[in-house]
Amino acid sequence: TMSQTMQTATRRTPIAYDYPLSDPVTDEELNILLIVNGCVLLGLLSAFGSICNVINIVVFLRMGFKDTINISLFCIAVDDTGALITLIWGTICLNPLMIHKFEDLEMSEINYVTSAWPHSYFVRVTGFTTCVVTIERYICIAYPLKVRNIVTSRRTVIINISLFVILSAGIVPLFASTYAVVRASISKNRTVTGLITKEALVIENYVRYSNNILRPITFIIVLFMTILLIYRLKRTAEWRNSTATNSKQGTISKRDHKVVVMVLFISIFFIVCYFPIFVNFFG
Repeated sequence: TMSQTMQTATRRTPIAYDYPLSDPVTDEELNILLIVNGCVLLGLLSAFGSICNVINIVVFLRMGFKDTINISLFCIAVDDTGALITLIWGTICLNPLMIHKFEDLEMSEINYVTSAWPHSYFVRVTGFTTCVVTIERYICIAYPLKVRNIVTSRRTVIINISLFVILSAGIVPLFASTYAVVRASISKNRTVTGLITKEALVIENYVRYSNNILRPITFIIVLFMTILLIYRLKRTAEWRNSTATNSKQGTISKRDHKVVVMVLFISIFFIVCYFPIFVNFFG
Protein backbone atom coordinates (compact mmCIF):
# COMPACT_ATOMS: atom_id res chain seq x y z
CA THR A 1 0.00 0.00 0.00
CA MET A 2 0.92 3.66 -0.28
CA SER A 3 1.46 4.05 3.50
CA GLN A 4 3.78 1.01 3.65
CA THR A 5 5.78 2.33 0.68
CA MET A 6 6.20 5.72 2.37
CA GLN A 7 7.29 4.06 5.63
CA THR A 8 9.85 1.94 3.77
CA ALA A 9 11.19 4.98 1.93
CA THR A 10 11.43 6.88 5.19
CA ARG A 11 13.47 4.10 6.82
CA ARG A 12 15.83 3.85 3.84
CA THR A 13 16.29 7.56 3.13
CA PRO A 14 18.56 9.38 5.57
CA ILE A 15 17.06 12.56 6.94
CA ALA A 16 19.25 15.65 7.22
CA TYR A 17 18.59 17.86 10.25
CA ASP A 18 19.67 21.45 10.59
CA TYR A 19 20.06 21.05 14.35
CA PRO A 20 21.95 18.50 16.46
CA LEU A 21 20.05 15.41 17.52
CA SER A 22 21.85 15.16 20.86
CA ASP A 23 20.02 16.49 23.90
CA PRO A 24 21.71 19.71 25.11
CA VAL A 25 20.85 18.77 28.71
CA THR A 26 22.45 15.62 30.06
CA ASP A 27 20.75 13.31 32.53
CA GLU A 28 23.11 14.43 35.27
CA GLU A 29 22.32 18.09 34.66
CA LEU A 30 18.61 17.34 34.61
CA ASN A 31 18.86 15.48 37.92
CA ILE A 32 20.74 18.38 39.48
CA LEU A 33 18.11 20.83 38.23
CA LEU A 34 15.30 18.67 39.61
CA ILE A 35 17.04 18.35 42.97
CA VAL A 36 17.70 22.09 43.28
CA ASN A 37 14.19 23.14 42.22
CA GLY A 38 12.10 20.23 43.46
CA CYS A 39 13.86 19.48 46.73
CA VAL A 40 15.90 22.48 47.90
CA LEU A 41 14.03 25.58 46.70
CA LEU A 42 10.56 24.07 47.01
CA GLY A 43 11.37 22.74 50.47
CA LEU A 44 12.74 26.07 51.70
CA LEU A 45 9.81 28.07 50.33
CA SER A 46 7.32 25.59 51.78
CA ALA A 47 9.02 25.74 55.17
CA PHE A 48 8.97 29.54 55.13
CA GLY A 49 5.29 29.55 54.15
CA SER A 50 4.46 27.06 56.89
CA ILE A 51 6.13 29.24 59.52
CA CYS A 52 4.21 32.30 58.33
CA ASN A 53 0.92 30.39 58.39
CA VAL A 54 1.58 29.12 61.90
CA ILE A 55 2.15 32.72 62.98
CA ASN A 56 -1.13 33.71 61.32
CA ILE A 57 -2.94 30.90 63.12
CA VAL A 58 -1.60 32.07 66.48
CA VAL A 59 -2.58 35.67 65.69
CA PHE A 60 -6.14 34.70 64.75
CA LEU A 61 -6.49 32.58 67.88
CA ARG A 62 -5.45 35.55 70.02
CA MET A 63 -7.75 37.93 68.14
CA GLY A 64 -10.73 35.67 68.66
CA PHE A 65 -13.53 34.80 66.27
CA LYS A 66 -16.14 37.43 66.99
CA ASP A 67 -15.56 38.76 63.48
CA THR A 68 -16.57 36.18 60.88
CA ILE A 69 -13.71 37.14 58.55
CA ASN A 70 -11.26 35.89 61.18
CA ILE A 71 -12.87 32.46 61.05
CA SER A 72 -12.49 32.13 57.28
CA LEU A 73 -8.95 33.53 57.27
CA PHE A 74 -8.04 31.16 60.08
CA CYS A 75 -9.32 28.25 57.96
CA ILE A 76 -7.29 29.45 54.97
CA ALA A 77 -4.17 29.54 57.15
CA VAL A 78 -4.87 25.98 58.32
CA ASP A 79 -5.49 24.82 54.74
CA ASP A 80 -2.29 26.42 53.48
CA THR A 81 -0.30 24.92 56.34
CA GLY A 82 -1.55 21.45 55.43
CA ALA A 83 -0.78 22.01 51.75
CA LEU A 84 2.74 23.23 52.51
CA ILE A 85 3.55 20.49 55.02
CA THR A 86 2.58 17.86 52.45
CA LEU A 87 4.86 19.60 49.95
CA ILE A 88 7.73 19.49 52.45
CA TRP A 89 7.11 15.79 52.95
CA GLY A 90 7.11 15.35 49.17
CA THR A 91 10.53 16.99 48.85
CA ILE A 92 11.81 14.63 51.54
CA CYS A 93 10.44 11.57 49.75
CA LEU A 94 12.01 12.61 46.43
CA ASN A 95 15.34 13.56 47.96
CA PRO A 96 18.07 11.34 46.44
CA LEU A 97 19.57 10.79 49.89
CA MET A 98 16.26 9.40 51.13
CA ILE A 99 15.83 7.26 48.03
CA HIS A 100 19.34 5.86 48.45
CA LYS A 101 18.94 5.29 52.20
CA PHE A 102 15.59 3.52 51.90
CA GLU A 103 16.21 1.41 48.80
CA ASP A 104 13.75 -1.17 50.05
CA LEU A 105 10.89 1.35 49.72
CA GLU A 106 9.30 2.75 46.58
CA MET A 107 9.58 6.38 47.63
CA SER A 108 7.83 7.62 44.47
CA GLU A 109 4.70 5.65 45.37
CA ILE A 110 4.88 6.76 48.99
CA ASN A 111 5.20 10.37 47.84
CA TYR A 112 2.24 9.99 45.50
CA VAL A 113 -0.07 8.64 48.20
CA THR A 114 1.09 10.54 51.30
CA SER A 115 2.08 13.85 49.71
CA ALA A 116 0.41 14.43 46.34
CA TRP A 117 -3.08 13.29 47.35
CA PRO A 118 -3.29 15.24 50.65
CA HIS A 119 -1.75 18.31 48.99
CA SER A 120 -4.42 18.25 46.30
CA TYR A 121 -7.10 17.97 48.99
CA PHE A 122 -5.84 20.97 50.96
CA VAL A 123 -5.54 23.02 47.78
CA ARG A 124 -9.19 22.32 46.92
CA VAL A 125 -10.32 23.29 50.42
CA THR A 126 -8.29 26.51 50.19
CA GLY A 127 -9.97 27.38 46.91
CA PHE A 128 -13.49 26.98 48.26
CA THR A 129 -12.62 28.79 51.49
CA THR A 130 -11.39 31.69 49.38
CA CYS A 131 -14.77 31.63 47.64
CA VAL A 132 -16.46 31.90 51.04
CA VAL A 133 -14.30 34.90 51.97
CA THR A 134 -15.03 36.79 48.76
CA ILE A 135 -18.77 36.11 48.98
CA GLU A 136 -18.81 37.19 52.61
CA ARG A 137 -17.02 40.47 51.87
CA TYR A 138 -19.35 41.18 48.98
CA ILE A 139 -22.34 40.76 51.27
CA CYS A 140 -20.73 43.13 53.77
CA ILE A 141 -20.30 45.80 51.11
CA ALA A 142 -23.56 45.27 49.21
CA TYR A 143 -25.85 44.76 52.22
CA PRO A 144 -24.22 46.52 55.19
CA LEU A 145 -27.47 46.74 57.18
CA LYS A 146 -28.35 43.06 56.76
CA VAL A 147 -24.90 41.52 56.96
CA ARG A 148 -25.09 40.67 60.67
CA ASN A 149 -28.25 38.67 60.07
CA ILE A 150 -26.96 36.95 56.93
CA VAL A 151 -23.34 36.26 57.91
CA THR A 152 -23.08 34.91 61.45
CA SER A 153 -20.21 33.20 63.25
CA ARG A 154 -22.18 29.98 63.56
CA ARG A 155 -22.98 29.84 59.85
CA THR A 156 -19.39 30.62 58.92
CA VAL A 157 -18.07 27.83 61.15
CA ILE A 158 -20.60 25.34 59.76
CA ILE A 159 -19.75 26.26 56.16
CA ASN A 160 -15.99 25.93 56.66
CA ILE A 161 -16.26 22.64 58.53
CA SER A 162 -18.61 21.35 55.84
CA LEU A 163 -16.01 22.17 53.19
CA PHE A 164 -13.41 20.09 55.01
CA VAL A 165 -15.80 17.15 55.33
CA ILE A 166 -17.42 17.24 51.88
CA LEU A 167 -14.20 17.69 49.95
CA SER A 168 -12.62 14.80 51.85
CA ALA A 169 -14.92 12.56 49.78
CA GLY A 170 -12.44 13.01 46.95
CA ILE A 171 -9.51 11.57 48.90
CA VAL A 172 -10.98 9.07 51.38
CA PRO A 173 -11.66 6.42 48.65
CA LEU A 174 -8.01 6.61 47.64
CA PHE A 175 -6.70 5.93 51.13
CA ALA A 176 -9.36 3.30 51.79
CA SER A 177 -8.34 1.30 48.71
CA THR A 178 -4.55 1.65 49.07
CA TYR A 179 -2.43 -0.99 50.77
CA ALA A 180 1.25 -1.91 51.11
CA VAL A 181 2.66 -4.76 49.05
CA VAL A 182 6.06 -6.41 48.74
CA ARG A 183 7.14 -7.12 45.18
CA ALA A 184 10.19 -7.53 43.00
CA SER A 185 11.60 -4.38 41.37
CA ILE A 186 13.23 -4.87 37.99
CA SER A 187 14.89 -1.44 38.01
CA LYS A 188 16.41 -1.95 41.47
CA ASN A 189 16.93 -5.69 41.04
CA ARG A 190 15.66 -6.37 44.54
CA THR A 191 12.52 -6.82 46.60
CA VAL A 192 10.84 -3.53 47.58
CA THR A 193 7.80 -2.40 49.54
CA GLY A 194 5.38 -0.19 47.67
CA LEU A 195 1.79 1.01 47.71
CA ILE A 196 -0.93 -0.28 45.42
CA THR A 197 -4.45 1.04 44.97
CA LYS A 198 -7.32 -1.35 44.28
CA GLU A 199 -9.17 -0.42 41.12
CA ALA A 200 -6.50 2.24 40.66
CA LEU A 201 -7.64 3.35 37.19
CA VAL A 202 -11.28 3.82 38.23
CA ILE A 203 -10.48 5.64 41.47
CA GLU A 204 -7.79 7.86 39.97
CA ASN A 205 -10.10 8.82 37.11
CA TYR A 206 -12.75 9.73 39.70
CA VAL A 207 -10.27 11.90 41.59
CA ARG A 208 -8.89 13.43 38.40
CA TYR A 209 -12.33 14.34 37.06
CA SER A 210 -13.37 15.80 40.41
CA ASN A 211 -10.21 17.94 40.45
CA ASN A 212 -10.77 19.05 36.88
CA ILE A 213 -14.30 20.14 37.74
CA LEU A 214 -13.83 21.66 41.19
CA ARG A 215 -10.73 23.75 40.51
CA PRO A 216 -12.18 25.69 37.55
CA ILE A 217 -15.37 26.22 39.57
CA THR A 218 -13.44 27.85 42.43
CA PHE A 219 -11.49 29.97 39.94
CA ILE A 220 -14.65 31.22 38.23
CA ILE A 221 -16.40 31.98 41.54
CA VAL A 222 -13.44 33.89 42.98
CA LEU A 223 -12.92 35.80 39.72
CA PHE A 224 -16.60 36.70 39.43
CA MET A 225 -16.93 37.75 43.08
CA THR A 226 -13.70 39.77 42.91
CA ILE A 227 -15.02 41.73 39.92
CA LEU A 228 -18.31 42.33 41.73
CA LEU A 229 -16.48 43.34 44.89
CA ILE A 230 -14.33 45.90 43.09
CA TYR A 231 -17.36 47.30 41.29
CA ARG A 232 -19.44 47.53 44.47
CA LEU A 233 -16.53 49.00 46.42
CA LYS A 234 -16.07 51.82 43.92
CA ARG A 235 -19.78 52.45 43.82
CA THR A 236 -20.23 52.69 47.59
CA ALA A 237 -16.97 54.44 48.51
CA GLU A 238 -18.32 57.92 47.85
CA TRP A 239 -21.62 57.14 49.58
CA ARG A 240 -19.84 55.86 52.71
CA ASN A 241 -17.71 58.98 52.94
CA SER A 242 -20.71 61.25 52.54
CA THR A 243 -22.71 59.47 55.27
CA ALA A 244 -19.87 59.36 57.81
CA THR A 245 -21.23 62.12 60.07
CA ASN A 246 -18.98 61.38 63.02
CA SER A 247 -15.51 60.04 63.69
CA LYS A 248 -16.76 56.64 64.86
CA GLN A 249 -18.56 55.98 61.60
CA GLY A 250 -15.51 57.14 59.71
CA THR A 251 -13.32 54.71 61.64
CA ILE A 252 -15.65 51.79 60.93
CA SER A 253 -15.75 52.67 57.24
CA LYS A 254 -11.95 52.87 57.13
CA ARG A 255 -11.62 49.49 58.84
CA ASP A 256 -14.09 47.87 56.44
CA HIS A 257 -12.15 49.33 53.55
CA LYS A 258 -8.90 47.81 54.82
CA VAL A 259 -10.52 44.41 55.21
CA VAL A 260 -11.92 44.55 51.68
CA VAL A 261 -8.52 45.56 50.29
CA MET A 262 -6.94 42.60 52.08
CA VAL A 263 -9.55 40.22 50.69
CA LEU A 264 -9.05 41.66 47.21
CA PHE A 265 -5.31 41.04 47.51
CA ILE A 266 -5.94 37.42 48.54
CA SER A 267 -8.43 36.94 45.71
CA ILE A 268 -6.18 38.46 43.05
CA PHE A 269 -3.23 36.38 44.25
CA PHE A 270 -5.45 33.29 44.09
CA ILE A 271 -6.58 34.18 40.55
CA VAL A 272 -3.00 34.69 39.35
CA CYS A 273 -1.86 31.35 40.80
CA TYR A 274 -4.86 29.41 39.49
CA PHE A 275 -4.92 30.97 36.03
CA PRO A 276 -2.46 28.43 34.50
CA ILE A 277 -4.57 25.55 35.89
CA PHE A 278 -7.70 27.14 34.48
CA VAL A 279 -6.12 27.58 31.06
CA ASN A 280 -4.79 24.01 31.12
CA PHE A 281 -8.28 22.71 31.90
CA PHE A 282 -9.74 24.23 28.73
CA GLY A 283 -6.58 23.56 26.75
